Amino acid sequence: MPVWRRAVTNSSRRKNPPRAAEFVGLVYVLIYFIPWLSAPPLPVDLAAGIVGLAAFLAIYLRALHATGRAAVFYAVGLEALGLALSPFHGVWTIINVYACTVATRALSRRTVILTIAGLQIVLAGFAMLLDHGWFVWVPSVIFGPLAAFGIRLRAELQHDNSFLRDTQEQVRQVAEKGERERIARDLHDLLGQSLTLVAVKAELASRLSEADPLAAKREMDDIAQVAREALGEVREALRGMTQTSLRVELQRARMALSAASIRAEIKTDRSVNASQTDAVLALALREGITNVIRHAGATRCRIHVGHDDQGALRLSVSDDGRGGPINEGSGLTGMRTRLSAAGGSLQIRAGKEGTELLALVPVGSKP
Repeated sequence: MPVWRRAVTNSSRRKNPPRAAEFVGLVYVLIYFIPWLSAPPLPVDLAAGIVGLAAFLAIYLRALHATGRAAVFYAVGLEALGLALSPFHGVWTIINVYACTVATRALSRRTVILTIAGLQIVLAGFAMLLDHGWFVWVPSVIFGPLAAFGIRLRAELQHDNSFLRDTQEQVRQVAEKGERERIARDLHDLLGQSLTLVAVKAELASRLSEADPLAAKREMDDIAQVAREALGEVREALRGMTQTSLRVELQRARMALSAASIRAEIKTDRSVNASQTDAVLALALREGITNVIRHAGATRCRIHVGHDDQGALRLSVSDDGRGGPINEGSGLTGMRTRLSAAGGSLQIRAGKEGTELLALVPVGSKP
């Protein structure tokens, strides 16, 4: 839809409130009385002028709240009023200018153009029929459409400014919502495994506290280290700077699985650069390991990192746990969202022999 037409249509949906310029423009109706300054009006001219002015104000003020066909009706009414005042020695053609401005309140551009064109044809034909000089009606035929165009342009500009402000506010709200969702995903991904590891190691330290105090102390030291790392990662997530290494996550996965008494089998293909980083896949690995420790009831977990036939980085996390139907919580939903945003995908296969999580993501993607 053209901007011009859109502006008119949206204005009509807001009941098309009167425009300030249309009120200010009422002062020009006094042009009607200019001839009376050089020649005092006859009583009939004076009476017609007063009655005509009252009728003009009544029609025009109602027209400022009209749209569509009603606006066209009021524009024709004003034009008829101007023609009716032509015998009474006033500048009756000024009414045509107001009729044109009222016509701009119609909904469609075609209606506005046809209405204004029709008004000018009627005015010109009427003036020539009554043998009025060209200087009487030509200025009105010129300035009427120009005034209508100016008012319409001003209304469009005001509407477009309002539309831009509304759009900017919507963009701001969407951006804030997106940022909140990003922070929520990052915090879930970052803290899920760290807190799980802290809980597992705390239970292990409690069991070792009497039998092997030194081993229990080592576990407590590991808990302190994990807590410090998690705190740093949370700070980075809040700053939007989360960049974790897949290689680091593989090491953390081995440690977390070991603490949970789950045998870890990790394989990384030679085609995967040891220094290659991919935050999207690293966070997927973290969420997958957290789910294995929390929910799978597994004794063994296989992790395989490589490339598929299209060159995408491929992560497989499988376990020998209870399997069965998977209810995706916020963690898996956030993982799927992150992978999809990076152009990747997530598949989950669950059966009697356990569960497999398969994540694919183009090399070099960012969260």
